[in-house]
Amino acid sequence: MWLLVPKAKMTAPMNDQEAKRPTADKVRVAIAVATTGRPEILKSMTGFLVAQSVPAELIIVSAAAENDVQGLKRDHPQIEIVFGPKGSSHQRNTALRALKDRCDAVVFFDDDFLPSRFFIERTAALLSAHPEIAGMSGVLKDDGVGRGGVALSEAKALVEAADKALPPLHSPLKTINNMYGCNMVARMPAALDVLFDERLPLYGWQEDVDFSVRLRPYGRIVRTRALTGVHLGVRSGRSPGVPLGYSQIANLHYLVRKGTFTPHNALQLAGRNFAANLAKALFPEPWIDRKGRLVGNLMALRDMAAGRIDPERVRDL
Repeated sequence: MWLLVPKAKMTAPMNDQEAKRPTADKVRVAIAVATTGRPEILKSMTGFLVAQSVPAELIIVSAAAENDVQGLKRDHPQIEIVFGPKGSSHQRNTALRALKDRCDAVVFFDDDFLPSRFFIERTAALLSAHPEIAGMSGVLKDDGVGRGGVALSEAKALVEAADKALPPLHSPLKTINNMYGCNMVARMPAALDVLFDERLPLYGWQEDVDFSVRLRPYGRIVRTRALTGVHLGVRSGRSPGVPLGYSQIANLHYLVRKGTFTPHNALQLAGRNFAANLAKALFPEPWIDRKGRLVGNLMALRDMAAGRIDPERVRDL
């Protein structure tokens, strides 16, 4: 069971006049991107990072191998590259440790997320105006995860259109249970205190939920329309069907025991995934390995019955 920890010390709120100005000089916002196996997509995405209206304090790309970042340093020498063990949780933690004492907040972007050009500027302003916020996510203009991906050209057009009609900076903030992993803002040093759970390996399924729950004692977790972007949902670089299917059961079992997932929510999510994999195994979506996921589900259920279920077993599948 996880323990509540004291809230991190936050800065004082600004007055109304100050809140209307870009505040990157007051809240230093860094960007962290974990990437594996898709350097071409990363190259397109980093173009959006270096073209922000207010530059990030630092941009760190966390990779597991040189091939993951091929050509990146040549094209964008200002980006810092760090290397560590493969896996979303490991790579995000590698980036976090490299950011210690170098920023006041960090934005975690997936390597296939195209952010608004004003994402960093608005993040800094919101964090300065709302010291009670510990973490936040924006609202997506499109998300390709559920439909096989969004074309890069379409995503770029959507972001450009969104930047011409952004909602007010101080749109209502909605308190949420957890952030969405493709675009998560977390205040430092809270993020470094919490870290991502490295027992959720590879794709780190549900790591964003676990991280958000453990960040809550530090302040509010919110969603805001003032931040936006497009998640391409690129399939390359993601876990194959069998390991992901195993994680769909094993990770939830682990997080329930840990206390960051309720048994009710875990049963609902696991049941929904198992039912979808079973129903669509014969006629799957072209972009989803339903048979592999179903096999992974069944392996995890077998291990659960035998008392040996372990989220880290996916490394051997």
